[in-house]
Amino acid sequence: MTILQNAVDSIQLGIGDYELISQNPKRLVSCTRNLFSGILLLFKHYLSDLSDADSDEVLIKQKIAPKIINGEIVFVGEGKKTVDVQGIQERFKSLGIEVDWYQLNKIQSYRNNIEHYFSNENPKTIEFILAHSFNIINEFVRTYLKLDPIELFDQEVWSKLIEIQQVYQAERQKCISDLESNTYYNFKILELIKQSNCSECGFDVIKPLKNNTDSHQIGYRCLSCFQETDYHELIVSAIEQEVDYQQRRDSMFGDSLNELFCTCPS
Repeated sequence: MTILQNAVDSIQLGIGDYELISQNPKRLVSCTRNLFSGILLLFKHYLSDLSDADSDEVLIKQKIAPKIINGEIVFVGEGKKTVDVQGIQERFKSLGIEVDWYQLNKIQSYRNNIEHYFSNENPKTIEFILAHSFNIINEFVRTYLKLDPIELFDQEVWSKLIEIQQVYQAERQKCISDLESNTYYNFKILELIKQSNCSECGFDVIKPLKNNTDSHQIGYRCLSCFQETDYHELIVSAIEQEVDYQQRRDSMFGDSLNELFCTCPS
């Protein structure tokens, strides 16, 4: 079985898990795992295709070794272990392959947290993961694999992903419009709130309880688990999430870590 077929099977299994969540909430975990695994397999398939025929799929192997073949030094893959998420990102960066890493980070963070922190009793939380997955898969398959996702994944599966993505985006856009109607100390605060995830369930659509008012004087509600939080709690959580994302990005791409936020001495 090819890497591409494994990727397709994993993503199709993820959609199958999603449709069974109402019967068994624990399917939410396997849905997240399968989607994330499928996306990484799509990336590995492309790296494998880019590898020279006699290189033992060098671009997806964790260990790369130089060898002399026909008097020339070439690099070949060694062993069975393949690159992890960070390795994929590093190789994509070197090859000029563009992926929305911010959306992928949202999926990865949710996958990491679902078993340890977030409840799996609310299946709505998976909708934003499916929406982000759709965006990444659609763009990558069309741009780099030069394939039609409908033919690759089956029309029924792809239609389900489109349906979920459209519902999620409509709900999120309404929420963003409500957030934008309020006033903030500065523009960055608004952006942080837009990008933040609920600390209880991981959903990333958080609605202000009032419109056309001062943002720091109102409460906020997650549209998945309905947890309410005040402005201070929301901002602290949003900043922590942004710092975590920047630290991941800096470590993966070898950039120097910049201190983005600090505590006011007053």
